[in-house]
Amino acid sequence: MCGILCSVVDNDHSFNISTAQKGILKNRGPDVQDEMVIDYGFGKIFFAGCVLWQQGESVQKQPVVEDDFIFLFNGDIYNTSKPESISDTTWLAERLAECRCEEQNILKMLKRLEGPHCLVIYDKRDQILYFSRDALGRNSLIIERIPNGFQLLSTSHFENEKISLELPPLGLYRIKLNDLTSCVLHPWQHLNNYATQLVRNLDLAIGWKTTVESPILPDWILNCKLQFSYNFYHFPYVKNNEDLYKNLIAQSEIKETLSIIHTLLSDSIKNRVKNTAPLCRLCLQQLNISLACRHAKLCILFSGGIDCTILALLANQYVPVNEPIELINVAFESVKGQNISEKLWDVPDRITSLVSVNELKQLCPERRWNLLEVNIRF
Repeated sequence: MCGILCSVVDNDHSFNISTAQKGILKNRGPDVQDEMVIDYGFGKIFFAGCVLWQQGESVQKQPVVEDDFIFLFNGDIYNTSKPESISDTTWLAERLAECRCEEQNILKMLKRLEGPHCLVIYDKRDQILYFSRDALGRNSLIIERIPNGFQLLSTSHFENEKISLELPPLGLYRIKLNDLTSCVLHPWQHLNNYATQLVRNLDLAIGWKTTVESPILPDWILNCKLQFSYNFYHFPYVKNNEDLYKNLIAQSEIKETLSIIHTLLSDSIKNRVKNTAPLCRLCLQQLNISLACRHAKLCILFSGGIDCTILALLANQYVPVNEPIELINVAFESVKGQNISEKLWDVPDRITSLVSVNELKQLCPERRWNLLEVNIRF
């Protein structure tokens, strides 16, 4: 959840990031911050990166400057062969260096990326700005028209005289900084009527004209490898619920499907846990890099339902046994809270979380499970 910002302004104006804007970006990336200004002849570009350290043996400062490009990134990349010692940002920066700022190489690289992310790439050699969100739009990237140019940022502070909207997650956008009235889009896939309307809305808000060029067509979007086609009603019905369950999971098709899902989910959790930063916030602030951190470095949003409980149980396999796992449960104040004698937070999600955490303690008694109760008042 890093905070990134890229502002493009013309030569007749200067850009100053407000204290309020800096504050909300730092809230997203409290571990390390950096910024820089580039003069590109027709104007200036301001870059700011606020990093939340979640991966790699050391924190990767942003913006990343490598050869002829500057890079901002927020997100997670799945199914890479990168070593656990480096973050996704570092790995992507190395891949970008191999692209040598050639657009076709950048498109080939993006075609491989799976996972929630947004990114900004500046080609200093050709003065071209690239930016995108993943095809499902899972990570936010706001685009704003400001009086002296435009900007891209993770989260925005309300101010007058600017138009803000979420960048449509349609593909890779390209702007040549000598002409801010023209934009090129390489879509993830061919645009339908709805996506075409999103492009029109973007053009109207930002004040440029977008030209759509060749699509990127990532394989993971077009080719679904997992196809399960069976009907539960085709299996013999048994009145007893326990017999029905045993009968279903004994079917070869269902047993194979469950095995595949378990493997995929376990591998996904393993990759996330193994790539977690080695220090918690407390040890990072105290610079105890030479000491082993035994504080919790993994938190799971925990309603107590079957899904988050399974995630916690699987994560238990990969977190060192001497480290706690934190479970964050959010409860909204009960509407019955007018009577002070009543339990304001005795709501369904809190009740189920208490039941489920007790079950986790029984299944994994060697683990310290920290249930963090977050109470929200209306």
